[in-house]
Amino acid sequence: MKKTSFVLLLICAIGTCYCKKAEEEAIISIIYAIGEVKIFSNGKEVNSSPGTRVNQSDRIVTGKSSSVDLNYLNKGVIHIGESSDVTIELLIANKLEEIAKTNMNKGRLIVSLSKLRKNSSFEIKSSTAVAAIRGTTLKVISDGTMSKVYVVKGKVNVTPINEGMVLLNSETTVEENYAVEIKKEEISEIQAGKKQLVAIQIPATEMMEIQKEVKEFSANIIDKETVPSNIKEIIPEIPRIETEQKNNEREKVSLPKAAKSHKRDDQRQDAPGTKNDTPAESITQPKTRKTGTIPIVPNL
Repeated sequence: MKKTSFVLLLICAIGTCYCKKAEEEAIISIIYAIGEVKIFSNGKEVNSSPGTRVNQSDRIVTGKSSSVDLNYLNKGVIHIGESSDVTIELLIANKLEEIAKTNMNKGRLIVSLSKLRKNSSFEIKSSTAVAAIRGTTLKVISDGTMSKVYVVKGKVNVTPINEGMVLLNSETTVEENYAVEIKKEEISEIQAGKKQLVAIQIPATEMMEIQKEVKEFSANIIDKETVPSNIKEIIPEIPRIETEQKNNEREKVSLPKAAKSHKRDDQRQDAPGTKNDTPAESITQPKTRKTGTIPIVPNL
């Protein structure tokens, strides 16, 4: 009987320790905050210094020219930009699953996660859409009337929302380097099947803006000694891109060479005693780079 009681007590003790460990891991904590950053927990404002825990139901509000970087279970970085209002709706972390759901009332958010475990997920809900990710880098902006999801790395499932109801039949997968915009005024047409979500390639100027944002908050994270090394390794690898302007400059540089080439061909054709059987219209044109593309070169 005593042995049985001892075994039961031992099992309870182990279970309690594990539950406490899971509870400790089921948190989001602040890495770094700039400017006016307010954290509201149970209706009261709490400290927003590095290391502060952000729990389920907490609300994060940033002012103008302000931002906060969050550590998600040492598996990812959540960057909340200026003039944002984000609520942590759900946080679950146990042996079987890790689930996080955020509600973005307005503002801008960049999330970069390593690949999550099976049965785990991370969702960002805005006024018009839900973006579900399992390991990727994306940016979401929302102003209450529209939402735009940029997929910088990996894939993201995006589903429209109408009056709080998720339209599962209209879900679409957005590929890397593409973005999708969902306006509140278009939701009814999407729900009725009259309009479909269409992802477009992210313009070079917008991708460069994302790249700039990532560089800025990445520098803050890398410089902090208190940030775990595995978090620093998750810093988003944004592909370097070339602007259309640079591509055009290359084409302008290549034009004089092309003109000289045509001039030499004309001289050979007019010279006495020479043969040139190639019709003028079939002369091969010099190869130039196509504008509008986003060439991918080594990561940052």
